[in-house]
Amino acid sequence: CRDAGVCAGALQRLLTIPFETDGFYLNALRRAGRNLAVQDVTLNQDDPAQVIVNLTGSLVPGGVCVDAQVQAQLLLTIFQHPEVQSAVIFLEGRNLKQLLDASGLANAASAYRRSEFVTN
Repeated sequence: CRDAGVCAGALQRLLTIPFETDGFYLNALRRAGRNLAVQDVTLNQDDPAQVIVNLTGSLVPGGVCVDAQVQAQLLLTIFQHPEVQSAVIFLEGRNLKQLLDASGLANAASAYRRSEFVTN
């Protein structure tokens, strides 16, 4: 995302979609999230292909299925921009990948990689 404001706008829009739309689309962020909002989105100065997202609010643990849906909705929104290759997402200053990692392998600096979520 060459313009961090575009990424921030897309994420903020995602966070405002109702839990259920037209009886079809379920927004896991609205189910698990409490007052989620985009604080800011910046490009990493050392790696312009990486975005850093700071969110405010909280998540209610929903289990591995809901956690995967939450991550996928955020990341597919971010990775819709082909120039973005990685993303670090913080929720109230804590690394989201680390918070939702059931394996215990992620750390405070862990980044999501495009190759983990986008196949083409």
